[in-house]
Amino acid sequence: MNYLKILFVLGGASQTIGGHTLSAITLANYTYERGYDVGMLLSPAPSCIFDLENCKFRLHYKKALYGKGALLNRPSDIFQIVKNYHYNVIIAMDWYAAMYSGLAAVWGKVPVVQVIAGGKGPPSSPLNLPGIILFSEELMENIPAKFGLGSEKLILSRGRIDFNAYKDPTNGQGSALSNNHKQGVPRVLSVSRLNKAKGPSILALFDQVEQYASEKPIECIVIGEGDAKPALILRAEKIEKESSSRAKIKFLGGFRVNQSHLQQADLVVGQGRTVLEAIASGVPAAVCGENGYYGLLTTTSLPALATTNLTGRQYNPFSTLTEDLERLIEFREQEESSVYELAHSMYDASLGVEAVEKAIRLIMDYFARVKINRWTLASVWLESWRIGIITLLRKKIMKNNP
Repeated sequence: MNYLKILFVLGGASQTIGGHTLSAITLANYTYERGYDVGMLLSPAPSCIFDLENCKFRLHYKKALYGKGALLNRPSDIFQIVKNYHYNVIIAMDWYAAMYSGLAAVWGKVPVVQVIAGGKGPPSSPLNLPGIILFSEELMENIPAKFGLGSEKLILSRGRIDFNAYKDPTNGQGSALSNNHKQGVPRVLSVSRLNKAKGPSILALFDQVEQYASEKPIECIVIGEGDAKPALILRAEKIEKESSSRAKIKFLGGFRVNQSHLQQADLVVGQGRTVLEAIASGVPAAVCGENGYYGLLTTTSLPALATTNLTGRQYNPFSTLTEDLERLIEFREQEESSVYELAHSMYDASLGVEAVEKAIRLIMDYFARVKINRWTLASVWLESWRIGIITLLRKKIMKNNP
């Protein structure tokens, strides 16, 4: 299959420094290293992402804004790029990318592989085509039941982290965390978008910090930006005051962290890609989601929490922040290397590119077997759009009539 020209597409309008964008870049790099001709279409990033500076594949930038032309501009952009560069396959890295790829897929009969990365699933039905890649068992269970898709069309693949990159000491941009870290005071690092969806998980971490600070000093560093930041700052200020400054919570803004940043923390707390990058950097990591703090990732908790894409949904806590900080020395001596090996065996990007190749084989075999035509493809896309519009209208009605 190495003759193929593969276009990775990110459908979102604002490419923030989030795990979804970074996973797409990693998978595209690994696919390129396999000998494929690879390109990626994305919106111009609002800030520097050094992962893009180091990539070797072709980049296509097209600006698209939700509600202001995306529904018309983005399908046309994809079609023109596929046509001009003769791409054979589209890897749609999110639900929007899959929907936007319809024009290129129907008119040019270009196979589309869908990737459903995280969360509880897409806002409406995925395309009824084989070779859909899912990042978690939670999605593997929910999507067939919710949308009636056969499980034979789905591929479970967690692989999306370049573990080798985090062994390279030059893969850093300097330090932003070193000031005022007192010896013996644990430093907890949170890396997340500070939007309304992620805000509850940060507040859950702050609750744990407050409990620890009732007796001992602790430092918490928050990296990220978003519309929930003002409320989070108010909560942090209250905790600092009520703990008599035993809790120090600092907000450093949003930027792409590297291993030199992560390695200055005693514990990295987050979900999804954040905690995986910490483990790859040799730093203990814990999951904290919208429903609370779930605990340190160990050889026991990692496989369990992996089922929810390391968000903790549907699980009871494994431990508290206080318990985890008190056992860190023992953990690093006895279990940390085993957790690294386990994470590598589950999440290394080589597994992800193998899933991409499998998905491409499935969709291309399907095209050849059924002798696919434009009418058949148009029917698939129109049905997905129909379900999508109905779903969005229902959500709007429920929002207006709680």
